[in-house]
This record gives sequence, structure tokens and C-alpha cells, in this order.
Amino acid sequence: MFKKRYLLMAMLILFFASSAFAGGGAPANPYRGTNNVSETTLPSAIEQYYWDNLPQAAKDYDMPTFTRPGWSSSVRGSSVYGRMTAHEDMIEYLEALPKENMQMRFVAEILTYNTSASTPENLGMPVRSFPYPLCVFTREGVFGPEEVKALGKPVLLFEGSIHGNESAAMEGMMHLAKRLADPTHVETLNPLLDKVSVVIIPRYNVDGNWKNIRESDTLQAWHYTSTAAADAKSNSFSRINGLDLNRDQTGFESPITRLVNQIWNAYEPYLIGDGHQQGISTGTSAWNNGIAILFTSNPNTPEELDVLAYDGITAKSDYNDSSTWANVDSLEWIAKRAARAEGRDTMPYVGTGSNVSRATTQPNPYEFYTGSTWSNPANYTLVRNSFQEGNPEEGITDTAGRLMGGFGVLCEISSPGQGQIGVAYHNRIRSYETFCASMIEAFADPVRGPILKAGVDNARKAMAEGTSVRPGLTTHEGDFVISIKNTNPQHLSHEYGVPGEGIPTLRLVRNPELTAGDPGWNTPVVRKDFIESWIHRSRYVSAQDYRNSAHTALDYSVVKRPTAYILHGPDAEAIVKAAERVAYTGVKIERLAEAVTIPVEFYTVTGFGQSFQYFRGSEFPTGVPQLSVGITGASKGEKVVEFPKDSVVIYTNQYKSPHAALTLEPAGARNFGNYWYSRAFSKKDGFLPVALNQDFPVYRFMGDASELNTYFAGDVKMLPFVSGTHIEFPLLLTQEEKAEFTDSIARGPLLAFSSFKVNMLAEDFEAYLKKTQRPGAWYAWNWAEGRAEVITAGENEYAKLTVDNIGPDNKVILFKAQAFEVVADAKVEKLNGNQNKLTIFVTELYNDHEVEYVPVTFMINNNAAGTYKVGPYNVYVDTKGNTQIRECKVLGFVE
Repeated sequence: MFKKRYLLMAMLILFFASSAFAGGGAPANPYRGTNNVSETTLPSAIEQYYWDNLPQAAKDYDMPTFTRPGWSSSVRGSSVYGRMTAHEDMIEYLEALPKENMQMRFVAEILTYNTSASTPENLGMPVRSFPYPLCVFTREGVFGPEEVKALGKPVLLFEGSIHGNESAAMEGMMHLAKRLADPTHVETLNPLLDKVSVVIIPRYNVDGNWKNIRESDTLQAWHYTSTAAADAKSNSFSRINGLDLNRDQTGFESPITRLVNQIWNAYEPYLIGDGHQQGISTGTSAWNNGIAILFTSNPNTPEELDVLAYDGITAKSDYNDSSTWANVDSLEWIAKRAARAEGRDTMPYVGTGSNVSRATTQPNPYEFYTGSTWSNPANYTLVRNSFQEGNPEEGITDTAGRLMGGFGVLCEISSPGQGQIGVAYHNRIRSYETFCASMIEAFADPVRGPILKAGVDNARKAMAEGTSVRPGLTTHEGDFVISIKNTNPQHLSHEYGVPGEGIPTLRLVRNPELTAGDPGWNTPVVRKDFIESWIHRSRYVSAQDYRNSAHTALDYSVVKRPTAYILHGPDAEAIVKAAERVAYTGVKIERLAEAVTIPVEFYTVTGFGQSFQYFRGSEFPTGVPQLSVGITGASKGEKVVEFPKDSVVIYTNQYKSPHAALTLEPAGARNFGNYWYSRAFSKKDGFLPVALNQDFPVYRFMGDASELNTYFAGDVKMLPFVSGTHIEFPLLLTQEEKAEFTDSIARGPLLAFSSFKVNMLAEDFEAYLKKTQRPGAWYAWNWAEGRAEVITAGENEYAKLTVDNIGPDNKVILFKAQAFEVVADAKVEKLNGNQNKLTIFVTELYNDHEVEYVPVTFMINNNAAGTYKVGPYNVYVDTKGNTQIRECKVLGFVE
């Protein structure tokens, strides 16, 4: 009864709303009164301007946020917070889309915690959990990263709403998914799946969206207010309000950050698009309707990616126009052109400074359309000073995405207010959706697409080979740029003026075609102004001093790339835990198979910041009060060190190594020796244990890799996707520890091995079994019975695991072993004439079970001999006479 009543009310609301639209006027604003007090309304002329410049497809949006009016997302249950599609409604919407070219899986279950606890004892009380959907779009309809990458097409990944109160990108992801999945959609993008594959994280910050807050409460961070309070574990503490997921791409503190990096590392996307939205103060006249597009740079990645990404006016000026890639429209220009074609203004990303300088000051936030202000616009002088665009801060999502060796881009959707206001909400949604569609079209273009793909492939090769750092920034080929000094940009940024690149601003003025006394003389009209802008574009460096000021005591910012980093120190357990965190950069991690004594470079920590061992507040002017830099001085030397067996080794001949280096070099502002977010009662030092005048526990091996005998220990790509829980960290087990689980089963090399800790949300959960080229059987360790047990893939390649597969400290062990023998048999049935029916049977033999493949029948001639495919195997069969089998053998698996 309730559902019927609800549906009837919704239909009535939609009927009357549709009637209001019929005359072409902007719809009544259903969100007035639901946002911040200063954002409760917009002038009707501004609302009409937005509506008139909106494509019909956006006016017809069918997301639940428009079709189910009256629903509020806020956990607080108050109407003063914004509205957005509910998590359950989002899932229902996505599940209803055509599935021929779209696969959706839940790849985690994310918990959010109580943020109102008054004592540390109440810390960690969960409020609710969220299934985390991942959508994959391919022509072939596959989901797994191995299958998607095997298609050979560039993979593009888009994310919605990393900040919880910036929901428009999430709504845009929903409609983009419809355009990709539905070939009948009026704006379908489905044909482009012939050339590209697309991965969508529709709702990045699931709990922040639900709470309508910027941050995420998937990790509760606390700090003590004094040393004495920490020693006594007293109530003298304060809670750090949430965690900004857009500052967590090197620390990997939130389970959401770890999950997203696992997705990145598994699918290896060529472009990562990150959707944001910013509020514009109506009191400064900036009722603009636009999108800021920022393609980030990093000195540890090849400059060719910059040229392919940046606006052609600024990026191509330094290059010979005869080069192939310099003559291709940049991605930035393609995105701007797409937005402008739909009536949306584009602007540079503004990181600092006020938007408008005014000649007069009035307290009314809507002064611009009241009284003498709008009627006498000369009272306002609109001025734009030069400003900074972007920075290479590796903890931010778009820059970390660039460290993937592809394109990392931030889209900042701009319109009044931070929340979801009426017609402006349609524009916010459409802006990000339009950007994503333009990138898909660019990579699918028959000319441009192969150049973009080759650019990324070449970049990753150069990053692995150590040839990616730009000339002029280093004196050694292959160096890592660790800490970027901002006091001297060394002419590496461009300051320029570009016609049409000003800041678009909507102003309310008197109609210039009317005179005093004419009808409408007292009704304002919209005028668009472009405030002339001078842009300080960050190509390599940041003009903002976002690094800790004390950090300048370190006398180096560029270091020679070592052959490998070796992690070693007195606290071996802490070293391994830190390495497990480094794994989320995407590097493969090795361990020494035997002890070795070798010469290495080492650091000695010579200076700490004040009160380094306890939380000190902020020395970072980047909205990261939870992080302060502790190491302010370090000296470098050389010596011979004896490293014990099983020491952690990270080779740098992989394209993810620059990101790992930023966590391991003490000059890196976000290195693991510095203070980070910490959980209640945890140690107040960094992830890596460091001490004054002691060795930094990361050594730089500069010799030949053949001097190190190592074995594979871990790789985030080896982690499965799970449903019903989430993975906390991988486990870097030793060879002996692995053998405890696998020796009784595996007779040869393992095909896959995955060991990790989960946050146990339910007794049972599911793991998405990774496919490998060679066939084999998956096993899970049964801790209750002390043995490995076969697990089988169920629906959608997920295997059901039980509480018995979760061991001490929530450990899970999964591995795939190949059969010790594969046998084949065959029989022939005589038919009329020269035709016979050949049936082949294939069985895999394991230590504890057998796997029989479904027999396959072939029509053959008398005395035929040939090779036939049965399951994953090639089988040779030679027949004789009518029904005799001369020879039957397995040749191997199908390549």
C-alpha cells in the first residue's frame, strides 16, 4: 500500500512539474530551502538562463534525484542538507540497464563509523555499510581486468563524487552508464565500445555521499592533545573530522582509497577522470555555469603526455609542429570544445585568490540583483589577477592518476553554491557527463585514438626504463623528482593571456534595449562577462608552497634512481606492514631468498619538526590538517650492509616505481617516515619507524639486479575483488609461510596466490576469482580444519567463502594450483558412410580431487587424425578403422 501511495504522489508531482515546463520556462526549483541558507534561491532570470542553455537530453534526466522528489540523503534526517540519488536507488537504476555490454559487480562492502562518539572507547562503532558497485563496459561484455585488458583497447576510468557533498558527478556517472549500455539511447555511446573499454566507479565516497559531507568516515582518526594525555590514554583528545579521500592517494588510509587503487592497478586505465564541484559565491557575481578542466602533470612522467593533454596554445608552442603527436588536438581542447558546444563555459582551474574585486561593498548576498547594484553595474569593477592552475601534489587523486603513466584529469563543475540547487544541478550533472563523453570519443577516434594509446604505452615503458624525467630538471637520466621546490620555478611555468580564456561571469543588469518607464525596466536581465585572466599554468611545479616550510632544510629534491629499494630495520614487523601499504602504489614486491651483504646508499635522519611524535596540527596549506611533515633533515652516505633473508625489495624497473619512491624517500613530503593519519591509541610516528640520528629504514641499492636473489612476495593486482567485506591490506608472506598452505596441494608453480586481511562484515563473503592463462583449481585455506579446500566459481565468477576461510587477524589465503596430470580418452561411434562421431573426454588430476570437463563430440572421417579443443586443452586423437583409437593425448592448454 505504501509503495502504491508513494508512486501516485510521485506521478502527481511529475505531472504538475511537467506542466510547468511546457511553456519553455525553467522548472520550479524543488530544492529551495534544502541547502545552505545563503543558497536557498537564485534569481529567476539566472534560473531561466541555465535552463535555456541546457540540452534537451539533460532536461529529460531520469535519475531518481529528479524522479523521486522529496527524498533527502542526509543521515541527519534534516531538510537543510542537499539531495541526491540514494545509494539503493543508484544500484537499482544501474541494475536496470541493458547488460549485453555492461557488467556490474559489487567489489567491496564499505563500513562507515560513528562520528559523534565522546570517548575513545566508543570509537569504531559502525553505523551502516554500503555495497560498492563497479561498472565495466565492453563490446564483449566481460568484467575481469585480465579479460578487459586482453581486448587490446584503451581502458578509460571515470569516478563520481570523491567528495561526498559534491554529488553531481555521481549523477553524471549514472546517465553516462545508460548512454554506454543502451544502444537505443538518443545520445548512445555504445558504438564506441568497438574501440575503447570503459570502467565507472559511480559513487567513490559512498559514506560521505550518504552523510552529505566532504570527507569519509571509513577511518576514524583521533589525536591526543598532549604528550601526557597520550601516555595516560586519557580523555584529553580530539577527533579529526573525517578523512579527505582526495588527499589519501599516497597514504592509502581509507579502505575506499585502497579499493580504488586496487581497481586502478588491476585495469591500468589510460585516463582517470575525477569529478568535483565547487560553489561560487553569489555575493561576488559569479553565477557562472561552467567546468574547469585540469590535466595534471608530474615530473616523473614523460612530457609527451603533457603535450597530448594540454591546451594546444600553451603546450605545443615548445615543440616542432612536424612531430605527429604535436599536430593532434589536445585532450583539454577537445573537452573544452565539447562543453562549449553545449552552452557551458569552460575556465581554468582556480586554486587560490578571490574571484572578483568589487568597487563597493554591501552585506546582502543577493545584492547583485537588488537595488542600485544590478541597475548600476558600474559600481562593480571586475578584476582578475594572475593565478595558479593546479599542482603536482601526489596525494591528490588526479595527480596520483597521472603517476599511473596515463592521463589524470580533474573536472571541477562550477555553479552557484556547493549543494544541489534546482536547475543548476542539471548543469552540474551534464558538465561532467559531457567531459567524460568527449574523452571516450577522443580515444575512439580512428586517428587520434591510436596516438593517445601509443603515448601512454610509450610513457609506461619510459617510466619502467628510467628515462621519463624531463631534460633540465635533472642531471642524471632516470632520476626521481622527490620534492619540488617552489621558491624558484626556473621558468618551467607559462604565464600568458589567451583571448576567450577569461573567467565567465553572469551579471544581472537592466535591459540595454529599454529606457526608464518601459515595461520590464525594473526586471533584470542576464549579461555574461569574461573577466580577463592571466594564468600561471603549472606544467611541472607548483607556485604554491604546499610543501612543509621546514622541509627546505633538506638539500636535495632530485635523487638518482636506484636499482632497488631494500627495506630493513630493527622492527621487522613494522617494515613488512609498511611494505604492504606501499603495495597499493601498484608495484610488485619481492623478498630476498637468501641473506646478502652489499654496498648501498643510506640516509641518516638529522632533524625532526617540533613535537614530531605527536599530532601538531597543520603545516600544510592544502586542507590536510591531519598530516604534518616530521623529517626536516637527512644526510646521505654509502656503506656495506648485511641484509637478512626475507628482507623486502622493490625493484624500480616497473612503471609504478615513481609513486613508490615518493613513499620511500625521506625528502618526499608524504613519505612513510612522516606522521600520518592515525587510529585511536596507535603509535604517533609514521608508517616506517624512524629515529633521530639513526638509519632511515630504506636503503638504495645501486648495483646490478643479478646480485640480488629474490622471490615474488606481493602485488596489489593479485588481490581479488570481494563482496560482503573489504580488503584491509595484502599480506607479504615468506616462501616458508606460503608453503604451509600450498605444499600439500601444489606440485608445481602456483598459478595465482593471494593473501590478505579483510574487515569481516558477515560470516560469508564472496571473492571474484581471477582468471589465469593456464587452467587450474582455486583453493581457500580452511582454518577450522587446517587444510586447503577447493572452491568453485559461482554466479558471475564469484566464489562463496565462509567464516572458516577467515583466520586469525582476519587473514584469508587463496591460491590457484595446476593439475599434476591431465589425461584424455576418446571413443568413436560408426555412422553411415564415411562419417564417424568422435567423443573426447578430458580429466584433470589433483592431489585431492578430479575435474572432468564436459565431453565434446566432433564429426570426423574414417581414419581421421587431428587436434581438437576440449575445455581449455588441445587434444590430439588419431583414429584407425571404424572405431579404434590409435593415439589420444593432451598437447597442452589453448594459448
